[in-house]
Amino acid sequence: MFFLFPASKIIFKIFDLNMKIKKNKKEKLTEPQEVVCVESSDKKEVVCSPRGEVVKVEAKEAALPQTKRGGILIGTINFFAAPYQSLKESHERRYGERRKHFIIDLILLGMLGILFGFNLYLFASRIMTGNYLSWFNFPELPGEGVVSGPVAESFLKTQMKINGQESIVVNPGEDLEYAIIYSNGRDKDLYDVAVKVNLEGALLDFNKLSLGQGVLRSGAVVWTKDQVSDFKKLSPGATGELKFKISTDMAAEPSLALKFGSLLSSSIEISYKLESDFGQAYKFKSAAREDKFNSDLFLESLARYYTEEGDQLGLGPLPPKVGETTRYWIFLSVDNNLNDLADVSVSAVLPPNVFWTEKMSVTLGELSYNSTRRTITWKVGDVGHYTGEDWPKRGVAFELALTPTAEQLGKEPTLLGKIKVYGEDKFTGEFLEKDAPDLTTNLIYDSLAGGKSKVVK
Repeated sequence: MFFLFPASKIIFKIFDLNMKIKKNKKEKLTEPQEVVCVESSDKKEVVCSPRGEVVKVEAKEAALPQTKRGGILIGTINFFAAPYQSLKESHERRYGERRKHFIIDLILLGMLGILFGFNLYLFASRIMTGNYLSWFNFPELPGEGVVSGPVAESFLKTQMKINGQESIVVNPGEDLEYAIIYSNGRDKDLYDVAVKVNLEGALLDFNKLSLGQGVLRSGAVVWTKDQVSDFKKLSPGATGELKFKISTDMAAEPSLALKFGSLLSSSIEISYKLESDFGQAYKFKSAAREDKFNSDLFLESLARYYTEEGDQLGLGPLPPKVGETTRYWIFLSVDNNLNDLADVSVSAVLPPNVFWTEKMSVTLGELSYNSTRRTITWKVGDVGHYTGEDWPKRGVAFELALTPTAEQLGKEPTLLGKIKVYGEDKFTGEFLEKDAPDLTTNLIYDSLAGGKSKVVK
């Protein structure tokens, strides 16, 4: 629509020229015009105002009707009389300007109506033909333009690999190395090339990102001619590789698990200019590559002698003494955010001088002890993913008794070792197994037992 403004100036000049041609053709006012006049205090002049114009006339020449209303003369005036020629010319000039502006406004309004109708016709025709998206994008040329689909449609060919593979299942805590291989498949140069990789995933840790030559912009890694000098002018057949690394967290934040689910989404956007295109940029975006995350199954394990409130749970000397028995309580619970799990179990082994007392509390599944293998097994069963509803900790608690030997004097004996949690991920179909650290007499979650972990005499 902006071209209307210079057009209006041209129309205005043409019309103004036309008005100048007609300037000598004085429009005659066939009827006397009503005016309002005010006589000055010294009786020397009268100020008259026809149609808003104020013109001074000598009082002696103003042959006005002597009709007064509060000191104001009201009547008619003959514009052809010599004293009032300036009033007549002022009226004609004002009338002519108004008429000229009115006609220009009508012309512009008509042109706007025509353009609006034409645009409406084009938009409707695109909807009927299914090409309405091209109305909002760059003009499509063979092999060029804005398209929604694989970047393989563009002259700049790209391929994405993660950890050297085109499809992977990502484990929580795993480091990911991205490689974007590109090449100019055109027989001419490409100018101002830019590549962007968009990333989304509940486990991605953007605080642990190694960008290489790229820069981070709004959750995406970007390379332009400022980072890659070859992108100023990419020769025909030129190839290269863009790399960056990003780490993943061991467990997903519940809010991110709800937002992104169990998928790692990676897509490529590219843009470039053609030599003969007068600076026009062409953009392409790939469909998102989606890789699966294994679930973030997590086992929380801790030992206590006192509760969080300070009540005593354990029995016996603290710190533990050689040859005397001290009893501790072990707490196990499972946590899971991303995927539904099946047949989840926890297993652990008791050291030689630690004993099962058969005291336990179970809120989920089944807990058992094999005295021959000295193993504890907690069969949890199926565990769902986080759905946005908070639930209480589900787990087990049991008592173990430690009788330190002389060889353990001054040491922190192990209470429970080889702790593992395992199960099947229903989304990826993979078997998951994670180790938890051994529990010792160093009760890191029990502040009241602090400094009382080493065996004494």
